[in-house]
Amino acid sequence: MLTAIAIYSYDENQITDLGIFKRIDFSQQSTVKSIFQFNLLEDLEKKTLPKIAGKMHADVNTAADAAAKTKTVTGSVMWRQENDEHHYLDTIHGEKILIAICSKKKLYAFELFNLFANIKHVYYRPEKVKTSLADIIANPVGYIGRDMLIAKVHQTNSEVIPLALKAVDKMLERGEDITVTVSKTIQLQDNANIYFEKTKTLKKRCC
Repeated sequence: MLTAIAIYSYDENQITDLGIFKRIDFSQQSTVKSIFQFNLLEDLEKKTLPKIAGKMHADVNTAADAAAKTKTVTGSVMWRQENDEHHYLDTIHGEKILIAICSKKKLYAFELFNLFANIKHVYYRPEKVKTSLADIIANPVGYIGRDMLIAKVHQTNSEVIPLALKAVDKMLERGEDITVTVSKTIQLQDNANIYFEKTKTLKKRCC
C-alpha cells in the first residue's frame, strides 16, 4: 500500500538539490529481487515538491493553490497524484517540517489522520513509541486505525488497574486497617484518573 514516507525540513533561504527542501528522514519499500535500490521518492521530489515549493513558507492551506492538480483533502493535508501514485503532504504546526506519504492506493481521511499522527510520534518521541518509519512502511495497516501513543496509554492503564485492585485484595487479606485500605484505594483511583486525563490531552493534541 505505502511505497515511501519522508520527512523534510524546508527553508526558502537555503537552496539544496531538492530546492527549498532537505530530507531529514525517510523509509521506503524494499525493491524485491533486485541488486539496485530504486529511489521511490523520485516522483514526489521531482514533480510534486517543486509544484508546492513556492508557497511552503506561507500558510500551508494556500500552498495547494500552487498547482491545479494539488488539492487539500482534509485539514492541512494536501494530495497530488502523479501517474499511479498518490502523494499526501502535511506540515508540523509552527515548524518548517513537511511530512510526505507516497501510496499506491488512495487513502481515506481517517487513515491519513492516524498515519500522520503516528509519523509525528516517530519524529518527536521515538524512545516512547519504539517505532520507526520502516515499521510503518512494513505494516501500514497497524498504523492507520489507531494512534499508537494513545493506545500505549490505554494499555498502561489496563495493566496498572488490575494490579492495583489485586494489591487492595492482599491488604484486606492481611487484615490491614480498613481506613488505611480506603485511603490507598482512593489514591489508586486518583492515579487511574490521571491516566484518563493524559489520554484526553493526547487526543486534543492530535486533533
